[in-house]
Amino acid sequence: RTAVDGALTKYEQDIAAAFRKQYETNIRMRESMDKAMAANRAAPAASAGAPGGGGDRTAQMGVDMRQLMENDGRSAREIRTEISTLNRTTRDAIMASLSPTAKEEFRRAYNRKAYSEIFTDPQSGNPRLTAAMNLEDLSPQQRSSINDLSVEYHTAYDVLSEKMVELQANAPEFAMPGQGGGSGPPDWQAMQDRQRSMEKLTFDRNDLNDKTLAKLKVVLTDDQAQRIGADGREQGTQ
Repeated sequence: RTAVDGALTKYEQDIAAAFRKQYETNIRMRESMDKAMAANRAAPAASAGAPGGGGDRTAQMGVDMRQLMENDGRSAREIRTEISTLNRTTRDAIMASLSPTAKEEFRRAYNRKAYSEIFTDPQSGNPRLTAAMNLEDLSPQQRSSINDLSVEYHTAYDVLSEKMVELQANAPEFAMPGQGGGSGPPDWQAMQDRQRSMEKLTFDRNDLNDKTLAKLKVVLTDDQAQRIGADGREQGTQ
């Protein structure tokens, strides 16, 4: 408990400092962009009658904006990396002091918060499995079959979701030319490979949801399936 409290106290201090730097960087970028835009709007009057004056000013604005993205863009990217690293190191420090069971529960909860876009699954079979287990008119055989199906489903679902989390967590943050920071110029082939892998995992998870729903409908009567919405597709989250 003391180790967890210490890790959380240090995290609160460090994350507050990181967020403050992020806020200050965002304000500085906004002010610099506003100044550049204001200077560009004022350029036509200042360059009236000067050959090419307006075009020169527009070109200069482009240079200014690229410089802004190179400097402050790099700072913003570095702060995001700092926050991500801080989250992971604090997670690991907390997990190191937990029992194996508590560690696994914490890791799962962390992933659901950190990668909520992965676990917000409108096709999830979990809501229907839960609703089915709550039916009061299940026979002992039905309840046993649904419980087995639920264990099978969640085991397979967790494996696929963990692979999606790993793919997302290991994705490099590329910087486009002139934006500064990042891990270098985009590796388009790597990005395409990662996208295809994510699409395959998403397809496999959706297929698991569909097959689980089909198995559930076999176990239930038509009336029971209708009562929990297993006779058609509804929104659900994992």
